[in-house]
Amino acid sequence: MTDDNGVKHWCRCANSVPLNKTGPVEILNVLDCVETDKKGKRYIWGWITDIPLTEETMLPVSEGGRCRWYIKNEIFYILKNQGYELEHNYDHGVQHLATKLPYLTFLVDQVQQLCCLVFQEALKLWARGTRTYGHTP
Repeated sequence: MTDDNGVKHWCRCANSVPLNKTGPVEILNVLDCVETDKKGKRYIWGWITDIPLTEETMLPVSEGGRCRWYIKNEIFYILKNQGYELEHNYDHGVQHLATKLPYLTFLVDQVQQLCCLVFQEALKLWARGTRTYGHTP
């Protein structure tokens, strides 16, 4: 199918796929999508979900997956490049702790920016509002 922006989408899915052969069996649904833009550049995406996949749900699920991917990458860009000095860890650790800690750090910082007058005043001292350590404003 072709969307309103002229991007061609080709999707295929499989429902009720076991995650692995050992341990407790988790049943998931798998979605593969190929997008071709107007210039002919191809993008390949894949998702695992618990949402039942049909012809009607494949494109909305893929669009939702891409939005979540974009948000996650933007957050990790901030955590890496704006003073937090955190690297993206693709191994999410035991029970996803390696993912939750950076999100928690980011959340606490955002709450401070919104609610703490002392933090807001300190942030104004920096030229662009970014945090850098080891340097004085």
